[in-house]
Amino acid sequence: MGVGWDALDARKRGRRRPKLDGRAMRWIYDTVTQKNPLQLRFPFALWTCGMVGEVIYRRFKIRLSRATVGRLMRQLGLSAQRPLWRAYQQDPEAIERWLKEEFPKIQGEARRLKATIFFGDEAGVRPDFHSGTTWRIRGKTPIVSTTGHG
Repeated sequence: MGVGWDALDARKRGRRRPKLDGRAMRWIYDTVTQKNPLQLRFPFALWTCGMVGEVIYRRFKIRLSRATVGRLMRQLGLSAQRPLWRAYQQDPEAIERWLKEEFPKIQGEARRLKATIFFGDEAGVRPDFHSGTTWRIRGKTPIVSTTGHG
């Protein structure tokens, strides 16, 4: 160890051994990218730093702060992203058929009547809804499947 000013050189500081090895890091990456938190008995479907920290504790008995978990996620190439919500009952073929067959008829009738077409969406409050972000591979927007019913 240095003496005087040399002892203050940041480059010469000792480094703590990592708490998680490569296998643990792989398990964390696979868990966050391939599992839904609901599968692990969490109350909602988006990964938060607190939830990732909790699964790390459950599996490895290691407590990490939320800031450390966030750093770990970024180190693994993940980022916090706002997901797209999609109803899993959605039928892409029926939607395409409606857009090609039904909607043109509606547009024609509206033109004939000099009417304006408005679209409305149901607004609802869900007890199980969680808006926010979830951790996913950087550059790939996550899609969360829901029932589509309130």
